[in-house]
Formats: sequence, C-alpha cells, structure tokens
Amino acid sequence: MLIESFLVVAGGLILYGCKKIVIDPIQEFRSVRKNISKDLVKYGNVISNPGSADQGRIDDAESDLRDDASDLKSAVDDIPKYDSFADIGIVPSREDAKTAKRNLIGLSNSVEEGDPMTNHEMREDVESSLGLDD
Repeated sequence: MLIESFLVVAGGLILYGCKKIVIDPIQEFRSVRKNISKDLVKYGNVISNPGSADQGRIDDAESDLRDDASDLKSAVDDIPKYDSFADIGIVPSREDAKTAKRNLIGLSNSVEEGDPMTNHEMREDVESSLGLDD
C-alpha cells in the first residue's frame, strides 16, 4: 500500500513537471502564433498601405508587430529541446521562427513608410514560416 501511494505521488509529480516544463511553453508558443495571426489581419490595411492610416493606428501597428516579434523569440527560447519538437512538426523549425521574427520587425519598421509589395512579401513570409497560410 505504501509503495503504491509513493508511485502515485511520484507519477503525479513527474506529470506535473512535464506539464510545466514542456506543455505550458508549447501552449504559450501557440498563443503567440495565434496573436500574430490576429495582428496580421487586424493591421492588414496598415501593412498593405504604408502611411495611409492615422498616426495612432500606425503607432499601434508598429508597437504590436514589434511585440509579436519579441514574444515569438521568447516563446521559442522557452521551449526545451525546441529542435526536437520542430523535427516532429509540433512547432516550426527554428529557422522559420527566426524568419518570422525578422519579418515582423521589418513590418513594424515599414508600416509608416515602406513599399506595399515588400510589406506584402514580408507578411506572406511570416504566414508561411509559422504555418498560418490559408
């Protein structure tokens, strides 16, 4: 009886540790990915027509897209053995995540003054890198 109780408690602790160390960071990554998708739609007109929105909306887009890039980097860095999870398709490759981060920063820098075609290409790169394609 004592051994069974010990095994149940030990098993529970192991499962709890796995949840905190692996599952929670992957869920956070998926939450960040969802937020990036939302912001790409939310600011689609600002991205496609640089400088055409009012300054407040441009400032919001710049800030949110930059935040998305930093959230993405921290979510990737928080997943232990990230490359192993990427190899089995749970998360995109580290290179794809870097591409998405780089392009989110590029979009943040170019929503006020940028080339619409370049912005479109950066947006598509973010979407394909994170598997957000339709």
